[in-house]
Amino acid sequence: VAWQLQIAQGEPLPLTQTDIQLTGHAIEARLYAEDPSQNFLPQTGEILHWQPAEGEFIRIDHGITEKQTVTAYYDPMLAKIIVHGRHRTEAIRLLQYALENTLLLGLNYNKHFLLEILAHPQFTQGKMTTDFISQMPINSHQPQAIQIAIAALLLTKTKSARIKLFCQQLYEVHVQQIATQQYQISWQDQLLEIHCLARNEKEIIIQWQQLQYKIAYAQQDQQIFLDNLCFINQTYMNAIDETVSDGAIRSPSEGTLIKLAIELNDQVEKGDLLLTIEAMKIQQAITAPISGRIVELPIQENQTVKRNQLLARIDAI
Repeated sequence: VAWQLQIAQGEPLPLTQTDIQLTGHAIEARLYAEDPSQNFLPQTGEILHWQPAEGEFIRIDHGITEKQTVTAYYDPMLAKIIVHGRHRTEAIRLLQYALENTLLLGLNYNKHFLLEILAHPQFTQGKMTTDFISQMPINSHQPQAIQIAIAALLLTKTKSARIKLFCQQLYEVHVQQIATQQYQISWQDQLLEIHCLARNEKEIIIQWQQLQYKIAYAQQDQQIFLDNLCFINQTYMNAIDETVSDGAIRSPSEGTLIKLAIELNDQVEKGDLLLTIEAMKIQQAITAPISGRIVELPIQENQTVKRNQLLARIDAI
């Protein structure tokens, strides 16, 4: 900035182009409170745990504090992760290390999407084009068997329990204590035997298949956050997704309802625009999943809505 001001005053640059030498390669990645699998829909929630990576050639610019709430009113960028290596290949490896060792619990964000980009052959070979992201398949981050087992174990308060665990789909999990701090956890065709070595409010240490795992977690009521995933104990709750069965239209995120295109008792066709929600400068159109009549409309324009809040209900034709 100082140089810009000097140039504006007619002064010469203090350095010439030949004075500037390239030394190595740097890459920056930006963590965003967005869900890439839902068209980069902004995410809101409370940051329950934040652990940025550390290293000599790693720099992380952020203003994150634990217990901070990410709202719908500001840009969704959370942090910038910058690395410097001797060459591009080393910089990619350093950035992968930095992302893998950065942990945020409490809401969904784009860490795994960034890791998929860094591992993509087009990126590693430097052959990206302007439509690279649009052509890249974006998959939701699926829970691993060990993560399902740990979430079920953390939510179990008795020696034997059957719980309904929701994380992108419903898992009916049976947790059975078979010895002191040893558990047999099963669902569908999966069966894991886990030895819990230690546990506190922030991490659990287990042994599984002769290997030890130290896993950070956060718990908020009946929710367990592991890595980029949220597991909900749904044992005593109604189904998460009732949209098709009861015609309920729920908000996909926290935001402001900036446009209401329907009124009570309106007839709508599948695909009709119902309303528009704005969150973090991004607008999302909500359309009718079925044809029918609007029988419930407990909202109005310019209202702030929460994630999963009921917006409308359609009585199917």
